[in-house]
Amino acid sequence: MKIIVAIIAVATVSIAGTYVIVSGQKTVAREDRTDSASQKHKEQLASLRSELNAANARKPEVIVQEVVVPGAATGSAREVLEYLKQIDLSTEDRRSNNTDAHRIQVRQVIRQFEELTSMGTQALPAIENFLNQNVDLEYRENTPEIISGVWLEGRIYPDPIFPPSLRIGLLNTVRHIGKRDANAIPAAEHALLNVLKKTRRAVEVAYIAQALENLSPEVHKETYLLATRDLLTLPIREEDRNVSALDRQNRGMLFNILRQHKDTRFVDQAKTQLVRTGKRRGRDGKETEVTYIDRSVLGYLTGVLGSKAMPILANLYDNPDLDDRNRGSIRQIAANYIGVSEDANIIINKRMVESFQMLASQDPDPNKQKRSRYDGLRNVQYYLGRLGEGRNVPAETLQARKQYLSTLRVQTQDKEVLVWMDRVGQRLTDMGDPEKAKKLDGRFDPRRAPRKR
Repeated sequence: MKIIVAIIAVATVSIAGTYVIVSGQKTVAREDRTDSASQKHKEQLASLRSELNAANARKPEVIVQEVVVPGAATGSAREVLEYLKQIDLSTEDRRSNNTDAHRIQVRQVIRQFEELTSMGTQALPAIENFLNQNVDLEYRENTPEIISGVWLEGRIYPDPIFPPSLRIGLLNTVRHIGKRDANAIPAAEHALLNVLKKTRRAVEVAYIAQALENLSPEVHKETYLLATRDLLTLPIREEDRNVSALDRQNRGMLFNILRQHKDTRFVDQAKTQLVRTGKRRGRDGKETEVTYIDRSVLGYLTGVLGSKAMPILANLYDNPDLDDRNRGSIRQIAANYIGVSEDANIIINKRMVESFQMLASQDPDPNKQKRSRYDGLRNVQYYLGRLGEGRNVPAETLQARKQYLSTLRVQTQDKEVLVWMDRVGQRLTDMGDPEKAKKLDGRFDPRRAPRKR
C-alpha cells in the first residue's frame, strides 16, 4: 500500500512539473500538444486511483484479541493471592536449579506483589484476611541477581526485592501501600498490628517493628516491644537445621530489638536465661552436656546496662561449670570498663595474676617454659593495650585507670612488662592533655615506643 501511495505522489509531482514546463514553453510548443499531454497524465492518475481502491478492498480485517500472560494479575487482590498460593518455590536447589523456568517464577512473584501494591487500600482487606489465616509459603531462590537467603542468617531487610516467604512479602506490600498513600497509613498499620498481636514468629515481629517505625516513628513502639518480650518468655527450644529459618526462635533478633530501644524491662528475666546447658558433639561423635553463656542474652544485658552489668558478670565469672572460652567472653566485656567498674577491675586482675604467674614459670621443659611466657605476655599486652585506648576519655576515668595500673605494678618484677606499664602511664597522661591527645594514634600497643614528633 505504501508503494501505491508513492506512485500517486510521483505521478502528481510529474503532472505538476509537466504543467510548469509546458507553460514556460508556450512560445515553442503548440496548444494542441499541451492538451494531449495533460489528458494522458489525467488518464494515468485515474488508473492509479482505481488500483488504490482495489487494494483497500482487499485489506485484511484486524481482529483485536486479549493476550493472557501466564501469572498476570486477574484483576482483584483475592485472585492475585490465590495465584501466589499456588507458586511452589520451597524445594528449589540453590546449587543447580538456576533455570529459565525458575527465574520466570521469581519474576512473577515480584510482579504479583507489585500488582497488589498498585491496588492500594482496596487490596488491604483481602491481604489482612489472608494473613489472619496463618498460612504461609516459603520462597527459595538461587539466582545470583536476587539473594533472599540472607534471611536464613537472621538478617531483616525492610524492603526485600524478593521476600523469603509469602507472608513477609504481604507485610512488605502493606508497608508500601501506606508509604505511597498517606491516607492509607491507618489501614496499613491496622493490618500490621493485627498480625503482631497473633504471630509467634520472631522474624515477623522484627519485620513489623521496622515497618511500623517506617510508617509512624515511635507511635507503636510499646506495642512491638511488648510482643518482643512476650516471645522471649516462651520456653527455649533446641533447634536444628530441619527447622525453617522463618520458624526459629531467633532470640538474638528479639534481644536486638530491646537493646536498640534500651528497654530494660526484661533484665530480671534475662538474668535467668544467661547460663544455659546443651549437648555438644565431640570429634569422636559422642555427645556431652556443656554449660555455656547465651551470647544473645549477654549482648542484651551489656547493651542496656553498660557498666552496671558488671556485678552480674562478676558473680558468673567464677562459675566452675564454665570453661575458659566462656569466661573469656566476660573478660572482653570487663576490659571496656577498666577503671570504671570495680567488678571489671576484679575480673581483669584475676587474669593478670594468672598471666604474671606464666611469666615466672620455671618449668623444667624449656619449650613449655617458652610457651608459658609467650602466652603470659600476650595476655598482659592485650589488657595493658585496652587501658590506653579511647578518645575523649573523661578525666576521672583516666585517673581511675592510673590507679588501677599502679595496683598491677606491684604484682610483677618482669622488666619487659614494667617497660610496657611505663608506656601505658605516659599514654594516659598524654590522653589527659588536650593538645597531645590530638596527636595520638588511634590504636595503642604498649610493646612499641611512642613515635617522636
